[in-house]
Amino acid sequence: MYENLRIGLTMRRSDACDYDEPREGLALSWGFFLREALPGCVWVALPNTGESIVRTVDELGLNGLILTGGEDCGVYLQRDESETALIDHALQKDIPLMGICRGFQMLHAYFGGNFVPCAKDEHVAVRHVVSFAENPYLAKGVQEVNSYHSNGIELKDIYGPLLPMAFDSSGLVEGVYSAQHHVVGLMWHPERETEFVESDILIFRKFFT
Repeated sequence: MYENLRIGLTMRRSDACDYDEPREGLALSWGFFLREALPGCVWVALPNTGESIVRTVDELGLNGLILTGGEDCGVYLQRDESETALIDHALQKDIPLMGICRGFQMLHAYFGGNFVPCAKDEHVAVRHVVSFAENPYLAKGVQEVNSYHSNGIELKDIYGPLLPMAFDSSGLVEGVYSAQHHVVGLMWHPERETEFVESDILIFRKFFT
């Protein structure tokens, strides 16, 4: 169904535990989620090689990008540089670009947004409910989601072409999209659910169609 879709996913820092070797990694759950959400698509993990990652995207003919979760912005500078280059490239070439948790935060920071601290008991390794605003990705009503982030985004700090798509109970923005660019950001992790959620799958299918 999505045989013509070729997605690149960014990776987080994941060094070896018992000896000195810098590494990067991607959760295995991404493969299972993409197989169910976008059957037939081809995907590849992208190393954080800085601005040169754009050449890799072009040479592989990727027509979709996902900035995945992981360390906060500013912790792994090589990843920040790589993902900033990918955002630039995606916006210039109109490549669908989705940000998940940290990836959403990268998009927000790219467009000049600020962050506020989140209460750990409400957002770190817990579940909570989000409410959807009007959006073009078939998401509506409320949804219980997982939460693994310590940076929050207030509505007043949404800048540039981003529009709010989902809110938590305190009013923090948990999802965005753009009417100007092919961009979506979600603060939760669809790939980490024990049973993948139909509304998450619908967002992915609508977005990458």
